[in-house]
Amino acid sequence: MKHKLFFHTLRYLKFRQIYYQLKQRFKPYVFRSFKPKTNLEVLWQLNGTFEPPVPESNNRKLFEGIFSFNNLHKKVGFPPNWDNTDMPKIWRYNLHYLDYLFFLDFEEAAKLVRSWKRSCPLGMPIAWDAYPLSLRLINCCCVFYGNYRTQTETDDSFNMELKETLYLQAQILEEQLEFHLLGNHLFENLAALMIYCNCFPSAFSDKKKAKVRNLFHRELKEQFFEDGLHYELSPMYHLRMTWLLLVLSNIKNEDLESDMKFYLSRALNALSFVTHPDGEISLLNDSALGIYTAPGSLFTWAEKFGVKKKIEHGVFSLRESGYYGWRESGNYFLCDAGIIGPSYIPAHAHADIFNFELSLLGERIVVDSGVYDYVSSEMRDYCRSTKAHNTVVIDSVNQSEVWHAFRVARRVKPRVLYYVSDSQGFVLEGEVGNYLQKNKVNHKRNFNWLKVGKLTVSDIVSGKFSKAKSYLHLHPDCKLERNEANMLIFCKGEIRFAIEFDDIEPTLEKSWYCPEFYTRLENICLVWPITARQNEISYSITII
Repeated sequence: MKHKLFFHTLRYLKFRQIYYQLKQRFKPYVFRSFKPKTNLEVLWQLNGTFEPPVPESNNRKLFEGIFSFNNLHKKVGFPPNWDNTDMPKIWRYNLHYLDYLFFLDFEEAAKLVRSWKRSCPLGMPIAWDAYPLSLRLINCCCVFYGNYRTQTETDDSFNMELKETLYLQAQILEEQLEFHLLGNHLFENLAALMIYCNCFPSAFSDKKKAKVRNLFHRELKEQFFEDGLHYELSPMYHLRMTWLLLVLSNIKNEDLESDMKFYLSRALNALSFVTHPDGEISLLNDSALGIYTAPGSLFTWAEKFGVKKKIEHGVFSLRESGYYGWRESGNYFLCDAGIIGPSYIPAHAHADIFNFELSLLGERIVVDSGVYDYVSSEMRDYCRSTKAHNTVVIDSVNQSEVWHAFRVARRVKPRVLYYVSDSQGFVLEGEVGNYLQKNKVNHKRNFNWLKVGKLTVSDIVSGKFSKAKSYLHLHPDCKLERNEANMLIFCKGEIRFAIEFDDIEPTLEKSWYCPEFYTRLENICLVWPITARQNEISYSITII
C-alpha cells in the first residue's frame, strides 16, 4: 500500500523537484564560509517604512523571555536560547525568522541579532535552513536598513557586524534555493535575494543578480493566477505573498515598480474576496487566523503606494482559482469549486472540493474546520479530510488521497457545469468523481445564493456506492434553539437562522473547529445520510 502512495504522489512532481530531492538526500549542501565584503553600501531608496508581517499581539511578552508562535508559548529568556529541540519544527522556524524585530526598539533589536549571530554557528540545523534564512534576511533588511537605517548606520560596530552576517546569509541562500519544494518556499528565497540585492547592489555579481531577477519574475508569473490569488489556494499564504509584494513595492526601483503595481493590485483584489466581514481571512486549505498581519493593515499600507483594492459588492468569481462568492451588507458566501492546487505542490491542500463558508450579518456561521498543526498526526489527518469540510464524503473515502502531513497521492478534478450570476445572487453547479472507483461514482452539487440572505445547497450522488454523507459545520457559538418539522432554528448571539431540509433529517454530531494553530474548539456538525435509494438531499440556510 505504501508504495502505491509514493507512486501516485511522485508522478505529479516536476523533474526538477525529483532531481533536487535526490540531490538533497544523497549529496546534501555543504556549508562554506565566504570572505566578507566590508565596503558594502546601502543604496536603496524607499517610499516609506516597512509594516510588520505578523500581528503585534503575538509578541507582547518578549521582554519576559516568553516567545509565542502558533499559540505555543515557551519561556526561553531574552535574548532567547536559540536551540529548542523539544519544540515543534514550526515553532523553532518562527523563532529564527526574527519577525518580532519589528516590535523592538533599535537597541533591543540589535541585541537580538548579535545574540543570534554568536549562538548559531554556520550550518546549525533550523537556523540555517533556507526558509527561515530567507525570512530573516528580509526582516533584517527591512528593520535595520529601512525602519532603523539612521540608527544602524551611526552604530559603526553593529553596522559592520550586521553587514557581514547578512552577506554570508545571502551567499548561502543563493546556493541552496529550494527547488526541491518550489511554491511559496522558492518564492520566499527569491524575494529575499531581490530585497537584499536592492539594498546592497554590490553584494552580488551582475550575473548572479540577473539569475535571481529572472528566476523571481518567472515564479511571480507562475505563482499568481490572473485572478490575483496565489496558486497554492491558501488565503493564509496569499496574505503572506501579498505582504512580500508590498515590501518590494516599497523599494524605489523602476524595473520593480511596474511589475509590483500590476501584481499587487490583483493580489489585493483577490485578498478582499477571501476576507470575511469580520476582517479576517477565509480558512480554506491550510489557513489559520493570527499568523500574518490582517488584510485591513495591508490594504492601508498599499494605499500609500497609490494602489487600492477594488471596492466591489455583490457577486464575485475567481475562476482560475475556482472560488465563487458573494459579499454585501455583512453577508458573505465563499465556495470552492476548483482543483486542490498545483499538481506538483499540493502540500497545503485539503480534500475539500465544493466546500464553502458563510457569514450572516457580519458573523461566521458555516465554517471550514481550519488547521490544527503541521505534523503528521490525528488532527492533521482530520483537518485535511473531506469530512472536516462542508461537502460530501462517499464510502468514507477522502476526495483526494491526502496523507502524511503535506502529501497528496491520487486526486480528482471537479468540473463546473453551470454558473450564472446577476445583482440578486448566483447559481453554481459542479460535479466531481471518486478516484478509488475510477469516477464511477459521481457527486453533483448545486449552490443557489440569494441576495436576501438565503443559501440552498443540493447534493446528488449517483453510481455504485454503499453510503455517502453530506456535512455542514457550524461555528462553535451557534446554538440550537429549537427543532421544528423539517427545520432547525439556530442562534449566534442576536442572529437567528433556519436550516430547512427535505424529508431526510440530519443528525447532529460533534466536530472540531481549529481557527488558529494548536486551538481546538468543539462545534456542531449536521450530517445528512445519502443512499442509493435516497441519493439526493437538499437544505437551505436563511436569516430569520
